Amino acid sequence: MTSKSKVAREVAEREFARMCEARAIDISESDLSDEDKKQFRELKDDICAMIQDGRLEISENGTPTYTAAGGERFTFHEATGATFMALETYPQEKKVANLMAALTEMTRSHDGAFSKLKARDARACMKLGNLFLADR
Repeated sequence: MTSKSKVAREVAEREFARMCEARAIDISESDLSDEDKKQFRELKDDICAMIQDGRLEISENGTPTYTAAGGERFTFHEATGATFMALETYPQEKKVANLMAALTEMTRSHDGAFSKLKARDARACMKLGNLFLADR
């Protein structure tokens, strides 16, 4: 990691595990195919990097809050049925739009909040959403 790290890698990995435990996300890799293991490790590494550089903070109860470049903060509440319904807001081929609708519901933010983010921040929030919406 670069010298910009605010949190040690080991601490970031513990925070990641604590967040996943709070959300009942299985992070064991024993039942994953080699391809799924690779994808999960990449996702974990990206999220740990967000923790390391201070963009992602995990509260005492395991709730993550992401801070975008402009200072806007997004707290990712636990997904609900409404979150999954938001994944069907647009036609099936509009995968990004549907994920953004689910992120909007999950973070209780205003419509269009994610469309105004810089690409780096939008991608980071999408990675968090993918982790929280995975069937694990």
